[in-house]
Amino acid sequence: MTSDNVELRNEMRYAGGIPDKGGTRGAAQVVLRSGAVIREADWADIPQIIDAGALFYQESNFDPGGFDPVQFAYRIGQMYSSEEDTILVAVHDGKVVGFIMFDTTRHYTTYLVSHMFLFFVLPAARRLGAGPALVKAATLFSQDRGAKYFYGSSSAGFNDGGRNERGLTALYKRQGFKENGLFFRKELQHVQV
Repeated sequence: MTSDNVELRNEMRYAGGIPDKGGTRGAAQVVLRSGAVIREADWADIPQIIDAGALFYQESNFDPGGFDPVQFAYRIGQMYSSEEDTILVAVHDGKVVGFIMFDTTRHYTTYLVSHMFLFFVLPAARRLGAGPALVKAATLFSQDRGAKYFYGSSSAGFNDGGRNERGLTALYKRQGFKENGLFFRKELQHVQV
């Protein structure tokens, strides 16, 4: 475990424990040097997470106009209410500036694993340290819940010449992640009947 992980874990425990679904939702938080706070999302954060999700969609190489805020809100509501799913947020000056969504479950294994669903930090907040802190907090949260692995990814792709992919890959590697496969996408043609 790196010294950063020990420091973050100690800060989270000092702040009230690694957040869990057992009643400490929102109680534990980490204050970064930048002033940003990492904590488990609460219900009032959801509208800001939806807005950030829309911006994520615009930055990614998903089809223009395909973001559905109602469906995204529904999915967030499901995750928020689930014992297996977790949403952590980065908050700066009272506003959600980033989030990471993941689950911790057995899926198809005999042991617990965590899979990242979505991770995004607003462009204006990317120098606050929120991105690395969200990933660290998610892995520590998963570890404390008993997960054997945490799977992170970057499957959306961005139209920036690979800059975002390289940055995210470097972030993962600095935190001890190992490459574990690739994501591919194929557009499927649908025939009108």
